[in-house]
Amino acid sequence: KLAYLLYEKGHMLMSVFMLPNTAEAGTLPGKAVSYRGHEYLTRDRKSLRTVSWRDGRAVFSLVSLLDYDALLECADRLRAERARETRL
Repeated sequence: KLAYLLYEKGHMLMSVFMLPNTAEAGTLPGKAVSYRGHEYLTRDRKSLRTVSWRDGRAVFSLVSLLDYDALLECADRLRAERARETRL
């Protein structure tokens, strides 16, 4: 199972992937970074930047040509929105 969304930030596209946080998801590759108190993994691959994290029962990955600051800001907003919806 996989969910995929495509967003536009400014004039840049950003793909958002969401999959179940299961054993098959394995270890996420990348360099660990902290942003606003949350841990993320960053990775460069073929000029694309990726920011990934685990959130409860899901794994999220944002993929784009955007710089890491913009990707981390988007990840933080998505995480906050999911937390807000979970509380409702």
